[in-house]
Amino acid sequence: HEQYNILRSMSRRATPTDNSIMEALNGWIKEELFLDYGLATTENVPVLLDTYVHYFNHERPAAGAA
Repeated sequence: HEQYNILRSMSRRATPTDNSIMEALNGWIKEELFLDYGLATTENVPVLLDTYVHYFNHERPAAGAA
């Protein structure tokens, strides 16, 4: 982050509103894991998470992606 003139800011403990963008992303990920990936019924959470991370990083459509 220092190479890009970005100042890192740590939020206060137990104050999720200080980091609303990350909290929103966490909510979207949890929703996709439950609705689209069957997190509530899986028997192997580590494999499910690996599959989801690959999907999120390589296959999931992103706004503005060509």
